[in-house]
Amino acid sequence: MSTNRERFQAEMPGHFFLDADEKQIEAYLIEQGVVPRKRLMKKGATVEQVELLRLSEMDFSVRVHFGEGAQPHGPTLLMKQSRPWVERRPELAAPVSRSRAEAGFLKMMSRVSALSEQTPQLLHHDAANHILVLRDFGRSTSLQGAYQGDSLNREVNSGEQLLTAMVAYLNTLHGHFLLNPPVRPVVNKGMRKYVHALMFDSPFRENKLQLDSTAQKRVNDLGERYIDFKAGGTLLHGNFSFGNMRICDDERSSLLFTDAVSCITGPPEFDFGILAAHLHLAGHASAVDQARELYSGKLDWQLWKGFAGVEIVRRISETADLSNVSLGQELLLKTAKNLLMD
Repeated sequence: MSTNRERFQAEMPGHFFLDADEKQIEAYLIEQGVVPRKRLMKKGATVEQVELLRLSEMDFSVRVHFGEGAQPHGPTLLMKQSRPWVERRPELAAPVSRSRAEAGFLKMMSRVSALSEQTPQLLHHDAANHILVLRDFGRSTSLQGAYQGDSLNREVNSGEQLLTAMVAYLNTLHGHFLLNPPVRPVVNKGMRKYVHALMFDSPFRENKLQLDSTAQKRVNDLGERYIDFKAGGTLLHGNFSFGNMRICDDERSSLLFTDAVSCITGPPEFDFGILAAHLHLAGHASAVDQARELYSGKLDWQLWKGFAGVEIVRRISETADLSNVSLGQELLLKTAKNLLMD
């Protein structure tokens, strides 16, 4: 079986492969102009350690530690690379163009103070090698624990309730870009097609869910709405799930929203529907109504519920054989069908 490096070089010959090699990363940062050669080469200022991270489901990521010499971006920085597959599910091919879309998203976030505070800061985008260099936001914890029963009642951002903070971010993101649309719509064609296949096609292809023709047509219509990049809307994060939210280990317990590789211009109901789906998946169904009350924009209730139902089905189908699901998954499947047909 080939290594990731061999696979990458076979699929993307001539491109830089990011791994934990200190000397290669040091040379790369100099060549890219991220760190000036003279500054890096001062005594004690070279790359001292490369730490493997799991910051992203989609991408490979590391934290780069420098020596004691002062660096323009701090003693550490983060790097992530999009490869032609999903990092945590390498059997799934994925478009490397997602790095370009995420870089554009981060640049737009940097121009809105309320959003930049809760989004990783982009230091450098190497479009040719699909690498982002980010300012290190420090140690942090993913909200993946919510799926194992972690409470959503904890405080973040110096005293804000977690669910309130999540919806506040959506309010600002959607509200700002409805009034101030991107210069060009964010098509993100490769990822849009990838998500469409994974979410609206594959889970329903063999009809293991035993949907009737009306429900299946509903899924197809939702898929067409999602993939239509000419339909307009606002800027979306594109995968507003707990795995892409992190709480920093700082004094504020700052909440960050990461991994916007699926960002698109589209209906705000999609982001909200994804959030609603993951509240159900994490056993916090009662929080969906609270989130709806907190959301300040207009939402088509049939649309967001439909997207939520499809997302629940997608997540179940990725982790279980639907012919023999557990009781919990049976209840989730019933919820998904109800949302689809409500």
